[in-house]
Amino acid sequence: MSHLLHHKLNRLPIEGTEYYDRDRASRSGAAPGYYFQIFIGLYLVEILSPVYFFLPRRLLQWIKKRYIRPNSISALLMENWLRPEALREIRFDGFVTLLILGVAFFYYGEMWWVLGLALLGRGFLISFLDNIYHYETPVSDVFFAKNLRLPAPLAKLLLNFNLHGIHHINPAIPWIHLPRAFAIQAGQYQGGYLTAALRQLHGPVAIQDLPHARRNA
Repeated sequence: MSHLLHHKLNRLPIEGTEYYDRDRASRSGAAPGYYFQIFIGLYLVEILSPVYFFLPRRLLQWIKKRYIRPNSISALLMENWLRPEALREIRFDGFVTLLILGVAFFYYGEMWWVLGLALLGRGFLISFLDNIYHYETPVSDVFFAKNLRLPAPLAKLLLNFNLHGIHHINPAIPWIHLPRAFAIQAGQYQGGYLTAALRQLHGPVAIQDLPHARRNA
């Protein structure tokens, strides 16, 4: 659901990760939340959300109404997730996930910290690499994302997701066919993978300073 919504709302003001409205906030005010998001926040939200959804549905609805902006992507997601059938699935998946993690930590015994460090490393990579294809790209261009250079062996390990621009234009193409689609469509790279990842460290960007998609007359 969230991935499909990302494709639908890509780079709209409601969905962007790095930008803020200069008329409503400052760069220094936006920075802490931004850096938390790209270093570990995204993963923490994903792994802790099952615990959150174990709360009573009525309480979840109150939290949504009280603390989540109506015009935010979180509000759209919550609207779907709080449907009774969706909530049952989330709670079941969350229970299984927490059970597996609990069993894993138990069997690691005194070496539980090794698993903990592995999960932290995974969380960092997921959070830090999630937005590199969209950082500083045109606002409101829902089909645009960066294609980033990466050596072929590493690209395969990444399921060719470095060709993210091709994926956004052709979301139904299996990952194994993305390089061929890139060649057929004469795709262009918008930089290297590592460079794009490090570029994020420049921090949040005012939406007024970003390029905007051209609208057809």
